[in-house]
Amino acid sequence: MGAVRIIPAVVLVALIAVGCTSSSTSESGHTRPIERSCPPVFFGVAGSAEGIENPPPRVIPTSVSRADAKRYGATIGLLKTKLTALAGSRLASATAIDYPATPLTASLGPLELLAALAASERRGTTALVTAIRHSYDGGCAGRPVLVAGYSQGAEVVIRAVNRLTAAQQAHVAVALFGNPSYLPNLPGDFPGQERVAGVRPSLAKQAFRLPAAVRSRTIDVCAPGDGVCGIDPRAGSAFSVLTFALTHVNAHDRAYAFEHNGYVRHAARFLWAHR
Repeated sequence: MGAVRIIPAVVLVALIAVGCTSSSTSESGHTRPIERSCPPVFFGVAGSAEGIENPPPRVIPTSVSRADAKRYGATIGLLKTKLTALAGSRLASATAIDYPATPLTASLGPLELLAALAASERRGTTALVTAIRHSYDGGCAGRPVLVAGYSQGAEVVIRAVNRLTAAQQAHVAVALFGNPSYLPNLPGDFPGQERVAGVRPSLAKQAFRLPAAVRSRTIDVCAPGDGVCGIDPRAGSAFSVLTFALTHVNAHDRAYAFEHNGYVRHAARFLWAHR
């Protein structure tokens, strides 16, 4: 089946079941599913103001289709393009997660914007958890799941993975870009040469964290100068943190999908190697 389009949940479940189901007959004559090895699936989560419920990006990477840019946003769209090129038919499906991805420029007051962002992430988290669990239908409980998120989507990924069981987490590989909850010196930090932190721990002194076992299969990419994941620890006050973030927003917007350092290509190879 194709790996290049969003598949409605009911259809996705049916197709996965057809591709993965095996059964045996017990002594009582009842059939029961047998868990078998099923090919990996990919789920991508766009960042704020991107994805299915928002307008498509104004600028699209040359190798990314307009449809993928609309579904996944520029960064995750590029990752999906490189991952599917690398995996070919060995990847069972690629699916964009539908959630509001509330724009930071929404016409709301500060408190209303924070509430809207929180609600958006909760909806994204529920949608991603549901999609991952559906991918196990038909005897595919051990199926490898490759998942990636950019910006707000990175936090959706972290929160969703934390809602999976330990057995499910054991088959998940993660790629994060511009993670607002980025923390220094963790396994998977990339390039990781600077002691910087995301805007969430810099402001709220707390961050969403993946379980230690999942971090061993995680690449958390923070480009130098990204004002969302890479707050200078010398920034100090909340005002200074916000000023730093706002003056470095261009790196956050362009460092991954439009850069020449190969961050997305490296992340695609990482995901496939850790499936």
